[in-house]
This record gives sequence, C-alpha cells and structure tokens, in this order.
Amino acid sequence: MNQLSFSEQITLARAPLDDAKSALDAELLPRLAELADMAKKIEVKRNADYLSLKAGSAIAARILIRRNGVFLEIKSKHKDLFSSLEQKPLSAGMLRITFRSLDELLVFSNELCTMAVKELSSLSGEGFACCHLYEECSNARRCIQPSNLFSLACYYRRNLEQGKIFYGKNRNT
Repeated sequence: MNQLSFSEQITLARAPLDDAKSALDAELLPRLAELADMAKKIEVKRNADYLSLKAGSAIAARILIRRNGVFLEIKSKHKDLFSSLEQKPLSAGMLRITFRSLDELLVFSNELCTMAVKELSSLSGEGFACCHLYEECSNARRCIQPSNLFSLACYYRRNLEQGKIFYGKNRNT
C-alpha cells in the first residue's frame, strides 16, 4: 500500500476548495457582470482552508468545505436573505448555515450576490447616484430598476425609501 507524501496530501486536501472556488466563480460572476465596475470589486478568494466572498475590502461571507458539509458564515445583518434556512449564531455577530453540498449552496447564488452588493455599497464611495430611470422611479415613489443587484448599488433608491423625492411629479425636496 503506497502512502502519500506530505505534498500529495496537501494537494488532495486543497482540491475540494479549488473545485468549489471554480463553481462559485462560474455561478456568481456572470450574475454580477451587469454591475460593470462594481463587479470587479467582488471576488471569491481562496484562503488556506476556506473561501471568502469579498466585496471590496469587506468579507461578505466565508464558505467552509468539510467532510460533514458545506458551511456558509454570514454577518447577522444579512440573515433575512436566508430566512428559510436554519441559522446558528457564532461569535461576533456572525451566523452559520449548513448545507449538505456545494450544489445546495449554489441554489442561493442570487442571495450571495445580493449580500456582496449590499456589503460593497455600504462601504463609503461605492455605488452610484442614480441610473437613467431616476424620473420614472420618482414618479413611482420607488425604485423600478428591473435588476435587483443594480438597484442595490443606487443611492437614490435609498432616498426614495426614506420618502425623499428629488425629481418628477412627486418631487418633495
């Protein structure tokens, strides 16, 4: 019976993370493409024994791949995105969600993208003032941007949510 060398053991241990990173990149990056420059600031980063979903300088989530499952660690402020799943509290305002497989986690790729965009837009200087629909949004008193991810990065949407309307027939500021 051949024993594996230390370097072969390390290579085998890293393979699931490399495969998971590739799968996450393939699932998330096309969804983020519509955000153009913002999308360049969102990445799946491979660390020693876990993956990070990074939004600028912030870590939006950590993904751990273990023999007994796939674990998603998120900030408590994002718990509503995963409200249908069991969430276990960790220290420092973090929650852990357990999945049986990476495929099960990838079902929630829209939520992962939304979480990353929210993290990125909460950083100072990220996002944009408004899109070409600003007047229609003002008239509707809400964001009508069909792309949820795109609308999350819009500062004017936040003003509309607070009742501040700067344009159109409903202008009040």
